[in-house]
Amino acid sequence: MRGVDYRFRFLALVLFAFSPWQSNFGVMLNPDNFLLAAILLFLISIIKERYLLAAVFAGLAVLAKPTGVLIMPAAWYVFFISENLSLSRKWFYVMISLIFSTPVILSMKSEMLNAILEFGKMDQSISSPEALLLQLLLLIAGGGPLLVFYAIAGLKQKLRRQILSEHLNLENRATLAISIFMFLFYGAALIFNSQVKYNWLLPAVVIFWPNNLAPLKKAILVPGIVLSIGLGVFQNVVKMKPKIITVAENAIPELRSTFTLKGGIREDRVSASHSVRLFFSLIQRLLQNR
Repeated sequence: MRGVDYRFRFLALVLFAFSPWQSNFGVMLNPDNFLLAAILLFLISIIKERYLLAAVFAGLAVLAKPTGVLIMPAAWYVFFISENLSLSRKWFYVMISLIFSTPVILSMKSEMLNAILEFGKMDQSISSPEALLLQLLLLIAGGGPLLVFYAIAGLKQKLRRQILSEHLNLENRATLAISIFMFLFYGAALIFNSQVKYNWLLPAVVIFWPNNLAPLKKAILVPGIVLSIGLGVFQNVVKMKPKIITVAENAIPELRSTFTLKGGIREDRVSASHSVRLFFSLIQRLLQNR
């Protein structure tokens, strides 16, 4: 985190580590963290002007989680606006990112796409404004109120017109590009398909962390961290006590399609490991047919 005070960096790690997102999804082998790591490494590579590594991490983001494909157009945008790269180099890095993401791209058939379209799908009786409100509430409940607060502050910083050195300007544009693609895609999923999933948007929230900001008072900071931990504990209790989900489904029928226990089946159909298995089985079939 360039140009960020040590204590502010420590606060960022605390808020991220104790966010409900991490305490909820972090207890299992979830692709969100791998996707976030690939995004952060991509941004670090852009800052250091290591474009080959940036292309590799853009491709690995897709392997980490199929929806990481949204990082690809952002990466290509950064390559093509960079003044330090020749046109041939720009196309070379585009090809590198495509090569690393090939297993997932080749396996994106109707079965996978239909499974992705099932995630977080709400009952059709819920209107778009209601789904949007629920998405915002889940984003705060999932990321924790402080993480979302600092993300908004960071977004304001990045939207300000500042004179930046070339590599920091590229990183700033890359962050905005990634977030724009994520919010547009997931916004369309919410409006046109009634899909509500807070963990989809949280990588964009994390990368908005501001460079500098006046620290919050302890009277606000400490309760905010405690609230984040409490929300995470509650979500894990819900996992261990499925009856709580049943009670919620009976009380609010619209939640049934969102909290259905088919999640494991869908995960297997859209996971990156499933994509890799399909890719190598395709290679094996091609070799057998020769």
